[in-house]
Amino acid sequence: MSEQENRVQGIQAYHEQTKHHFHRYARALPDLDWDTQPEPFRTYDGAEKIPLLRVEPTEQPGYDQAFAPGAVAAAPLNLQSISQLFYDSMSIVRWKMSWNGTQKRAVRVNPSSGNLHPTEAYLLCGAVEGVTEQPLVAHYSPKVHELEKRAELPRELWERVSGGLPDGAVLVGLTSIYWRESWKYGERAFRYCHLDVGHALGAFAVAAAGLGWQVRLVEAPGTGQLNTMFGVAGQDGPEAEHADCLLAVFPQGSQLREEAVDLSVVEEFTALNWLGEPNVLSQDHHPWEIIDEASHAVEKPETSHLVLKTRSDQQGSLYKNNERNIPLRKLVRQRRSAVAMDGKTGISREVFYGIMKRLAPAAFELLPWEPKMSMAVFAHRVEGLTPGMYMLVRNPKHLAALKSASHPSFRWTKPESCPDGLEFYLLAEGDFRKIARDGSCDQDIASHGSFAVAMYAEYEAPLQEHGAWFYPRLHWECGLAGQLLYLEAEAAGVSGTGIGCFFDNPMHRTFGLKGKAWQDLYHFTVGGAVFDERLTDLPDYGG
Repeated sequence: MSEQENRVQGIQAYHEQTKHHFHRYARALPDLDWDTQPEPFRTYDGAEKIPLLRVEPTEQPGYDQAFAPGAVAAAPLNLQSISQLFYDSMSIVRWKMSWNGTQKRAVRVNPSSGNLHPTEAYLLCGAVEGVTEQPLVAHYSPKVHELEKRAELPRELWERVSGGLPDGAVLVGLTSIYWRESWKYGERAFRYCHLDVGHALGAFAVAAAGLGWQVRLVEAPGTGQLNTMFGVAGQDGPEAEHADCLLAVFPQGSQLREEAVDLSVVEEFTALNWLGEPNVLSQDHHPWEIIDEASHAVEKPETSHLVLKTRSDQQGSLYKNNERNIPLRKLVRQRRSAVAMDGKTGISREVFYGIMKRLAPAAFELLPWEPKMSMAVFAHRVEGLTPGMYMLVRNPKHLAALKSASHPSFRWTKPESCPDGLEFYLLAEGDFRKIARDGSCDQDIASHGSFAVAMYAEYEAPLQEHGAWFYPRLHWECGLAGQLLYLEAEAAGVSGTGIGCFFDNPMHRTFGLKGKAWQDLYHFTVGGAVFDERLTDLPDYGG
């Protein structure tokens, strides 16, 4: 058996082991160990701090403009634009204080499973006015909205590594600290960390669009190369950061070369003078060897660059929506996760289809592969749409395979009101609230909303084609869709919530799916929220 086959077998074994079943859940500690609760913010003690500006939200650009390339003029690369990029993607938006004043927790722009935030962000850039005169690698600290300089790069090294980037471009890196999630969720936490990466990808893409910039995933580097570039290669143990991905951020309309980054010079990063030591997050830890094994299995080798699939004109038209008077930056900073749904709020058919249209194409063309995930939709309270179970097919090439794999009784007919070009199909009419609830670990929030979704990803074929390293990417695609659902819900005047707890195989049986061709990776619900009024909102950074 080859190394790639071993790794694929290993990550598939992880996935099977961490499924929830009616008779048992994936392993986790029976009770939360509050004494080892991780510190929610990573900092690098001893690193030079670079304060960023709090660029308060403005009325322009509008939210819908973010989906129209060229609608927002590209901002110059300087302290204000870098500050806004991180302020609108990874920063704190408010603090929540408990009713008795004893507990305080941060709510950030980017959502996270359990609000635990395993995702860390890095900036790699050349000289930027107001930020740095010397190329650098810096860690973003959301706790105080600042950059922590990890290392300076010789100018010639930056010029070589960034030779394929257009003018005005920077690089952003993402890493994950698995312990932050496994402290609460045990062995299933590895999945949640990568859903969170997808949410962070969406957050950066939307924030960049508000600056007239675009974001592309740079896929050629291997995991080891990214660890070296981000300065986390020497970390080990439960609190280690694991490199996820590298993003190119550049003005819209510019062309990103296929070889965006010169990987031949990455080893020179090892000789840099790395500054700062990571803070300790917990005094003790519970080991989860299965996560260590999964992390090893999905380590990516250096690969050829994946060429972005250009969407068709028909797909591109799905992005278009009636431009609403919704300020983009206010919207992203007002997002919050509903803790419950009221069981009565509905949305109109027009609003619902507007959301589906935004989810149909590959969002912002950020990911360089054709969509692997399609959405089963449980329509509970959509005025003008028959209650029932539907399927949004995000990749038309998957339609025949999904039909063949699902129950033969499913209708697979488009509703009369379905917009042109939208691959949206009615499978069965009826009240599916109980099925949505039962499948989402008996959580009422899945049945009390306007609609709920289950994200089914093509699973076996991508792993066989690319390798185990594609497993996280399937979750990134789902998390990215979840981020869009959050924002679309807010724009529609309702709320959303991601659901990571669901019964995997029973949900497959709901659709008649067998084998490993398709797997359920993420659930989401949208509707009228019920918030805990006992909690008090406090300002983001004390202002």
